[in-house]
Order: sequence, then structure tokens, then C-alpha cells
Amino acid sequence: MGGSFQTEEGHSNERLQPLRVPMRGEHLFGAARELVDDLSEWELSSADEESMTMICTLAGGLMRGPAKVTIQVEGPEDLPTSTIRVRSETESGLMKRDKANVQEFMTLLHRRVC
Repeated sequence: MGGSFQTEEGHSNERLQPLRVPMRGEHLFGAARELVDDLSEWELSSADEESMTMICTLAGGLMRGPAKVTIQVEGPEDLPTSTIRVRSETESGLMKRDKANVQEFMTLLHRRVC
């Protein structure tokens, strides 16, 4: 049975909420892409700069299956404000790390852009 976790507005931990920053979407997308490149366990599967969406894969382990992480940046083109949302999905394995995957990425991204 698969599992998933995504950033949500009402979450009590700010690192598990979508991140809004005063920067243009393409710059936030670039910062997120650089972060993915720096994370050794993360592999970029696809990146669409037009829709500002990335799909990443995290390798599974002994008890956990591989995770698919979707990172999407949203925001108006004419204003320097954007929001990033992250979703992790795991299809197999005994232990799911979807929440930890999202929190790891968002914590490191906060350090880079805030």
C-alpha cells in the first residue's frame, strides 16, 4: 500500500507548509533545482521550466521503497512573489518516509532562500 505527504497551508510546522517568498518564480525554481542537485540521495527525473515543475526520485532502502517527489513553483509572472509546494509519494516498502522527505527539502530550501 502506497503513502504520500504534501505541504499544506494548515500544518502546524512551518517547514511542512508551502513556502511563499518575495522572489520571481524562475529564481525560486532555480534555487530548488540547485538544492536537488546538491542532495546526494535525490535524482532529478524531469524538470519543466515552463510549468516550473520538477519530478525527483529518492532511492529506496532495505525497508522502504523508492519515493517520487514533485516540486512545483507557482506565482504571477509580473510580480516578485512565488510559492513552492512539495509532494512525496511512495508505492512500496514497509517504512514510508514521505513526511521526512518533504521536511528535509523544505528545511534546506528555507535556509537557502529565506
